[in-house]
Amino acid sequence: MTHFQSVRVRVSGTSYSVRALMTFSTVSRSRLSVEVDVEGWSVALSVSVCSEQLILRGLFGSAQKVIQRIIKQSSSVSEAISAVEFSISRGIEPDATSYSFLIRQLVASGETQMAEDIYVYCILKRGIEPKDQSLLNSMAICYCNLGKLEEAKLLFDKLLDMKLRPCSSTCTALIKGFCGQHIILDGFDVFVVAVDAGVSLSFSCYNRLVDGLCHRGFLDEALYVFDIMCERGVTPNVHLFKTLVLSLCKRGRVEEAELLSMDMESYGFVLDKVMYTTLINGYSKNKKMKMAMRMFIRMLKLGCAPDKYTYNTLMHGFFNLGMLDKGWVLHQQMAEFGLEPDAVSYQIMIGKYCKDHKVDCALMLLNNMIQCNVAPSVHSYTALIAALCKENRLAEVDVLYNKMLDNGLVPDHVLFFTLVNNLPRGYHV
Repeated sequence: MTHFQSVRVRVSGTSYSVRALMTFSTVSRSRLSVEVDVEGWSVALSVSVCSEQLILRGLFGSAQKVIQRIIKQSSSVSEAISAVEFSISRGIEPDATSYSFLIRQLVASGETQMAEDIYVYCILKRGIEPKDQSLLNSMAICYCNLGKLEEAKLLFDKLLDMKLRPCSSTCTALIKGFCGQHIILDGFDVFVVAVDAGVSLSFSCYNRLVDGLCHRGFLDEALYVFDIMCERGVTPNVHLFKTLVLSLCKRGRVEEAELLSMDMESYGFVLDKVMYTTLINGYSKNKKMKMAMRMFIRMLKLGCAPDKYTYNTLMHGFFNLGMLDKGWVLHQQMAEFGLEPDAVSYQIMIGKYCKDHKVDCALMLLNNMIQCNVAPSVHSYTALIAALCKENRLAEVDVLYNKMLDNGLVPDHVLFFTLVNNLPRGYHV
């Protein structure tokens, strides 16, 4: 059980923890004295001065209001606790409002476990139904900080059922908690409620939601969060734009991604190489090579230098559409930009020539590749061996297979099945 840090209750010579305070109604008030530290002494003194006379006159209600006001206006948790303990020492059980003020101070100061203890033992177990908006908000935040999201969500729902407005900190804590535990749609539901209630949210809320929703594939929800963010005048950063653009391209929604990239530029941000290449790759996969080339030219004009992956993406797109001449132009352009074609570049071309039954062209590329000190991958050999098998050029299969082994490459399962399915029975390489 959590203890009060510097203020403790002493009953019959025994020092009690916070549980003693919470269950004080079962203890004889006449046997209790209060022990406070130097910091809380001034508050206890002021409480006694203000309320002692009221108590002596039997005006317990008025005394309770004085104590309540002092708790509310306390400048520290220690002072608030001192006021509560003084109240108990004089036989006046603090009411729910007083405990509510104390809980709010505890939550604000990070004493979440103590806040929960007081909420449970001094409010719930006394049969008091919490209806105070500030208390419900504070306890929702408290439970979020303790990682008890179910309890926090129940209090959030209670606020809504009572037609009370959850505060910004409550919504932020819930969204942060749900996103942190990868319960992203629950976080999105809280966001929708917050928007409908007109609650202002911080940039971190939008950022967490967009990241989480994109990662889980909920792009429409992520775009909704982004749109609300912009409508409310919260400026997105490069990371948010990039996350959305890459996610849209990944899902094949390239046109939307490009529109968003243009929106990004209107904020003064510049697309980087990864974003351009992702857009180019998206259009290439959708067989929209004119759009892909338009993005490529725009990339060059704005001074963003393409890399090998950018060129390989375009070459792959053109070769898949049978536009070998355009693919070769890009192959040559790579060299002009000082980018030597890599194994992937050659593999793209070799694979296409093999599919088009132009094995000799593919073999020429393989030799050219080796002369340029680019090590062929097992995928290039697999494509060539499969094509040679189909043309029944088995002697060349033997040569190529042994050449591959000499280069230290280990056949993969694809090559194994290629040989099994295409070589005559009993033939060994």
